Amino acid sequence: MSAHIEPLLTNKDLECLPRDDGNRYELIAGELYVSSSPGLSHQRAAGKIYFAFSKYLELNQIGEIVLGIGVILSDYDGVIPDLVYLSNECRDETATGDWIHGAPTLVIEILSPGSQNRKRTAN
Repeated sequence: MSAHIEPLLTNKDLECLPRDDGNRYELIAGELYVSSSPGLSHQRAAGKIYFAFSKYLELNQIGEIVLGIGVILSDYDGVIPDLVYLSNECRDETATGDWIHGAPTLVIEILSPGSQNRKRTAN
């Protein structure tokens, strides 16, 4: 008896998924993770963090903070963190199109309640 092996998905496969259905599609080690749009408390927290970073970066022009941008880490890993900080040097190396290609300087992920979210972050 042979085992059924699921094929790994790639970021090219993600391009075929809808972008306007309210879901976030991410790949981690070729496995698809789907999450719904964040709730109000989640977005309030993201807004406060973004605001604090933005105020600091206005005075200290050392990089930029971006909300909900796609980060491509490999063919099999593509995520959408809540916030991404890119130092000027990192931005010049990784932000070369519509997405970030490579590791940002800092990733901020706000965890929402729920067993699915806890399970996902344990990987």
